Amino acid sequence: MDTAAAQGSIALLDGERLLARESFQGAAGHAVLLPQVCEDLLHTVGWQAAEVELLAVCSGPGAFAGLRIAFGFAQGFSLAHAIPIIGLNTLDLLAAQCADEADWLAVVVDARRQELFAALYQRQGGQLHRRHAPGSALSPQVWCEQLARWPWPANNRLTWTGNGLQSYPTMIQQPWPLPCQQSDPSLWSIDPASLGRLAQQRWHATPSPKPLLTTLLDYQRRPDADPPAPLLPNR
Repeated sequence: MDTAAAQGSIALLDGERLLARESFQGAAGHAVLLPQVCEDLLHTVGWQAAEVELLAVCSGPGAFAGLRIAFGFAQGFSLAHAIPIIGLNTLDLLAAQCADEADWLAVVVDARRQELFAALYQRQGGQLHRRHAPGSALSPQVWCEQLARWPWPANNRLTWTGNGLQSYPTMIQQPWPLPCQQSDPSLWSIDPASLGRLAQQRWHATPSPKPLLTTLLDYQRRPDADPPAPLLPNR
């Protein structure tokens, strides 16, 4: 399940096989819609909640409230039925969804406030390796300046992906020192089926004894509502 963006999504899988998938967005909000959609999907495939064996959530970066909604729902589901939770990074997921022919991948996610969450990946030997990630939100200009200084190998190509391209399309139009292209826009959001498949791989690779919770949320930004500063004593 993914609620890190304005449009949420959820999928049910039996191993690698996709059984059902649904996207949702509306005035009621993810906190109301996610439990309803989950119940509907379970009913559609004829499952009971206790038959679920693994929960996969997008652990961020993304919208602060959205991340907490999916994580909180998954925690309640987990505690009620003793089902483990696997969380996967938003940027890693978007990179994994891209075509195999890319030498380098620049993943950019709109963080609002005229900022991005971003990371740079290199594909070597059929595997993706994260080569650079600021670890916090930054402006598109700063991200492009960091990439412009990167020691690019000769005869490589850079593919851009993520919904940050929708907000800042001019990023890939700069005079880059290597050929640039953008991925198909259908890959700019998280596919919950891909999230589920990658989570299963992570779970199988987790050594025993396996914990119920194997993720922490990665906000990469402080919440809008900061706690009040402590009052200073009168002198």
